[in-house]
Amino acid sequence: SVCCICLDTYTLSGKHRAVSLACGHLFGRVCVSKWVSLKKFCPTCHAVAKAKDIRPIIFTESTANVNEDSKAKLQKVINIRIVDNAQDANLHRQLQEERKQRVRLQQENAKLALQLAKLKDQLQLKATSTEIENSQNSSKVKLADRFFGFVQRRGQCAGNAENKIANHSNSNSKAVHAKENVSSCPNATMYICTEGSGNSI
Repeated sequence: SVCCICLDTYTLSGKHRAVSLACGHLFGRVCVSKWVSLKKFCPTCHAVAKAKDIRPIIFTESTANVNEDSKAKLQKVINIRIVDNAQDANLHRQLQEERKQRVRLQQENAKLALQLAKLKDQLQLKATSTEIENSQNSSKVKLADRFFGFVQRRGQCAGNAENKIANHSNSNSKAVHAKENVSSCPNATMYICTEGSGNSI
C-alpha cells in the first residue's frame, strides 16, 4: 500500500495510482515512470524494465475493502506494539525501582545488624561490670561479718577472764577470813583448801 520510491500511499486514480512492472512489484505511476526513464530497471529487484512494462492495477470494490481491512489490521498491530512498548517501559522502570529499593533495604539491614551487635557488646560489658561489682560487695560483706565475729569473740573471752579473776579474788578473801578465825582458836587444827592446793593451818 506504500510506494517504495516516494514512501507515499497509492491512490485508486490520478498520477499516483498503483501500477506494476513486468516483475510484479508495485509503485506509484508517476514515480516508477520517472525511475524507469532514468535507470531502466526495477527499484526493488533490479530486473530490466521499460516504460511499456508499466501496467495499471485495477482495484475492485472488494480489493479496496481488503486494503482497508489490511490497513485497519496493520494499524491495530501498530497500536498493540505501541501499547506493548509502553508497558515494557513501565515494567522496566518498575524493575529498576524495585532493584533500588532492594539495595536500600540491604543497606538498612546492614546498619541495623551493626547497631544490634554494638548493643549486645554494651549489654555484655555492663553485665560483666555488674557481676564484678556484686562479687566485690559480697566479699566486703563477708569480711565485715568475719570482723564483727572476731570482735564479739574477743569480747566474750575478755568477759570470761574478768569473771575468773573476780572468782579468784573472792576465794582469796575467804581464805584470809578463815585464817583469822583459826588464830582465835589456838587448840584447833583446820585444813583450808584453796583452789588448786591444800594448806594445813
